[in-house]
Amino acid sequence: MAAQLAEQDRIIAPMRGVGFLMIAIMATGVAWVAVISRHSAQASPRDTVVSGSLLSSFQQTTLIAGTATYYADDFQGRLMASGRPFDLNDPSIAASNQWPLGTRLRLQRAAGGPYDATLSPAERERYFYHPVIVTVQDHGDFTHALDLSRAAFAQLGRPQEGVISILIESLGNGDGAKQVTLDSH
Repeated sequence: MAAQLAEQDRIIAPMRGVGFLMIAIMATGVAWVAVISRHSAQASPRDTVVSGSLLSSFQQTTLIAGTATYYADDFQGRLMASGRPFDLNDPSIAASNQWPLGTRLRLQRAAGGPYDATLSPAERERYFYHPVIVTVQDHGDFTHALDLSRAAFAQLGRPQEGVISILIESLGNGDGAKQVTLDSH
C-alpha cells in the first residue's frame, strides 16, 4: 500500500506544479486587466473604450452601437420617404427604420467590423476619428441600424467594405424627435 501511495505521489507531484503554474498565470492575467482598466479610466477621450469601441467626440452622451451599409446606384434619383430624390453623392443622407424622418444623427465608426484589420494606419485615423452627421431621409427594407448614401459611407469606410460597425448619437430634429434604442442583435 505504501508503495502505491509513493508511486501516486511521484505521478501527481508534477501535476500539482502545473496547477500552481496555471493559478499564477490566471492571477497575472487578472492583474493585467486591472492595470489596463485603470489606464483606460485615465486615458484621453480619443482612447476611451466604451463597449469595446473607440470614441473621440462622443463623451458623456447616449450612444447606440449598430451596423451600417450603403445604398447607391440602383436607387439614384428615386424618391425617398422624405419626398426628395436620392443622391448617392450627398453625404448627409441616411435611411433608418428606428428614427423618424428629419432626425439628425452623429455617426462614428466603431471597432468590430469584418474589414477593420485591412485598414492602413492612415485609413484608421481617417475613418475612426472623424464623426459624420447625417439626416434620416428614408426608410427601407433592412434590419441593420442604418443605410447611408455612398458619400456618407465613404467618410466612415471604404465602399468595398460594404458593412461597418458604428456608434450613433441622436441629435434630434428640432421637432422634438426623441431618441430611441436599437436592438442591434
